[in-house]
Amino acid sequence: PLRPCGENGSLCDSLMEERQIARVHGIQRERGVTCGWIASGGDLFAPLVAQCRSATDETLQDGGMELVRTLKLIRVDADAACSSSSDDYRLASGFYEAFQRYNALLQKLLDESEKLSQSSELHYGSLSLKPHTGIVFARLKEATGVERAFLCGALALPATSFKHLPSRAFADLVIGLQQQRFFEARMREITPPRLLDLVRVGFEYSPRLRELQTLLLTDFDLDKLRGRFSAEQCWALMTEHINKLEGLQQLLLKETDQSANYVAATNNSFNAAAVLRQAYAAMGNAADASSTATQIANLTADDVKSELIRALQARSDESRSCSRDTETFRIQKARIANVVAEHRIQLDTISFQRRIGMGTAGTAYLAIWAGRTVAVKVARGDVSDNAWGTEVAALSRLHHVNIVRCFGVLVEPPTCGLVLEFCEGLDLQAALRNKTPPGFFFAVAEGVAAGMCFFH
Repeated sequence: PLRPCGENGSLCDSLMEERQIARVHGIQRERGVTCGWIASGGDLFAPLVAQCRSATDETLQDGGMELVRTLKLIRVDADAACSSSSDDYRLASGFYEAFQRYNALLQKLLDESEKLSQSSELHYGSLSLKPHTGIVFARLKEATGVERAFLCGALALPATSFKHLPSRAFADLVIGLQQQRFFEARMREITPPRLLDLVRVGFEYSPRLRELQTLLLTDFDLDKLRGRFSAEQCWALMTEHINKLEGLQQLLLKETDQSANYVAATNNSFNAAAVLRQAYAAMGNAADASSTATQIANLTADDVKSELIRALQARSDESRSCSRDTETFRIQKARIANVVAEHRIQLDTISFQRRIGMGTAGTAYLAIWAGRTVAVKVARGDVSDNAWGTEVAALSRLHHVNIVRCFGVLVEPPTCGLVLEFCEGLDLQAALRNKTPPGFFFAVAEGVAAGMCFFH
């Protein structure tokens, strides 16, 4: 719950948000080194584990007892996993269990941060402009942190242990990579122009980190990645980038607070916006209403009118660009649940093999599901549109030799994916690049026509 802060409520909320950012950042660092530590059987990252835990503890002073208890249990089990890891299976399972538990804890903290950011609007009333770019930026940073933790663990595992990672582990990496692309695109879309220059630095990678990301996005070949990067190198490269994101996140918080407070009174005088906000707050307080009414009476009609128009326009712009992000995950999950429940495929049942294609709509991976080879197309957009779920339901009922079959859907808000029939052979571009056999055009046209006929 928010502490009462009177007229300085916004400052109190900002301080709490600042502390929450530091707390999340500390646990994200601890997750990364712990995953590498367990996966290596204690050979790597041991000094960093102690260092990161100590740094995290410094941020827990006002984090609540539940958080302290949860983190303590994760650490105890991580210590036990590291000390008892004597075979390949235990190394892999110990790393992945810690990875999942840290992820769940951080997801909960980010949800709390989102609620805190939303509730801070209450101090300003309905005329406030409280940007939500910070919420999306925090999600972007976490998706990057998930990638770092997974790679630190996966690259630290001995070659003989790597094969014991569950298929869900690779699905988590795919989702994390896709969410980075999604949240980065959302940041570009919703960030006000004056803040975009500030956060654009967070989209830039060092040359070596770009090489790592390109390997993942181009081939999704972790064996090749293991031959090019060590766990320690991955940690150093990604931590440098994530530390930069954390600094930008703090700057973004300060900038958005200044934007929300730019109409605050100075030298004991009130301008139109400050008085109107005070008037909104005084609606439920008779004692404040009288003095506020006097202050409003001293304003000119033009001042009141122009400020109301400015505030309403700003509110309208904010609603169009940011409303999808205020309760992103709760709303999306509820909206999709009824539409795709019948066709939903669990991530645990998918074994991602390699990337086989990329387009404007998404990225396609070769995967194994239910004993068969399939293509999983992970969409670039979000899953908030009910029409998308309706389309999935329709595609799942289409069975024809000339239509690629849809077996079901993956949902991990804000990311979604289709599990499709895998068609052996070259893609169309590659086929046209080679010499085509006699009758090629007519064979293709006949197949397309037969499929379209079945559709209709």
